[in-house]
Amino acid sequence: MNNQIKLNINKLTKSFPGLDQPVLNNISLTVKAAEKIAITGVSGSGKSTLLHLMAGLEKPDSGQITILDKDLITLKSNDLWIALHKCAAILPAPNKTIDFIVRR
Repeated sequence: MNNQIKLNINKLTKSFPGLDQPVLNNISLTVKAAEKIAITGVSGSGKSTLLHLMAGLEKPDSGQITILDKDLITLKSNDLWIALHKCAAILPAPNKTIDFIVRR
């Protein structure tokens, strides 16, 4: 199996106005080629926020997200979608979770 890192999240923080604390605080995650992850948690724990950040739909307050060694935060829209397509699929699972599948 190829151990190349496809997705790397480093010290990611995201806050929203009106909340006392960040929704995500100093989150780090590394996903290698062909690994599958599931993001689970209680309502309001930051699952959707993390997925929005991973898809480039929102910008973090701090931290870094790289896909295929490219900084997601600085990529232009077209380059972002190309990198995401090469790397991952985000799929709803039957039990209402969302899987982030890293391609080989």
